[in-house]
Amino acid sequence: MYRAEAYHHWRATGVKCRPYDFKKKRGVTPQINEIFRNTEWLDENGEPYDTHPNNGKRWYHKGTPYQPKRAPFEFDVKEIAWYEQHLKSLEPYIIINPDAKANSVYHDNKKWYHWQTLIDEMQEYTLIRCQPPIAHTHYSNIKNILTPTFRLAMLAVKNASLVITTEGGLHHAAGQFQTPAVVIYGSHSSPHSTGYSEQMAITSVTHCNPTGKGCHADWPCQYCERAMEEISPEQVLMSVNQYVHQNKINIGNSNE
Repeated sequence: MYRAEAYHHWRATGVKCRPYDFKKKRGVTPQINEIFRNTEWLDENGEPYDTHPNNGKRWYHKGTPYQPKRAPFEFDVKEIAWYEQHLKSLEPYIIINPDAKANSVYHDNKKWYHWQTLIDEMQEYTLIRCQPPIAHTHYSNIKNILTPTFRLAMLAVKNASLVITTEGGLHHAAGQFQTPAVVIYGSHSSPHSTGYSEQMAITSVTHCNPTGKGCHADWPCQYCERAMEEISPEQVLMSVNQYVHQNKINIGNSNE
């Protein structure tokens, strides 16, 4: 989201921006800003632009209505060659993403508990997991494609027929490339603040989230955790089938 916000700021003002973490008073780490590589409107000596100019908070601050923006994004020759070697032959495929927010303070509130069951119930399709270099959970009956960088995961998302994920990096990648996506929000976050209008969102109204605009607690929340646990694989699969049917999405043939 930052990259796209900075792009539209640059288009409007002509001022280049630099990634900056206001909470920690330092620049964004190289591991994070790999997606900023070869980006004309970002400069390490540019203007810090991490917060909304009118309220000093993130653009998607808690219950604030917001639709993430998009910006140009190009992949290099080596990245495209990686895709051709590892994924091209698997098209059409569906990305299943159980790894969102794995290292985040919000992980307990945003994790979904039933990935393996969902995978087992979708075996008629080619299912891909963009496995990060460090993965703590094993999943069977899915093609685990080791994805060394987030940029490569984005390239996989760009060419997917469908993405099924919780709210996080790959749901934003799907939004960037307008790849069809079903996003499991539960009650901690909300499509009201970080969603894309063309995606299917699975949300929960809970004690901590009575308005549906998200709980956004910065600590483990029992209501958010329970909401995610109570979203069943059958509910997700029903949402997938409804979304695919309504939007006439080709999610590929069976593996037979």
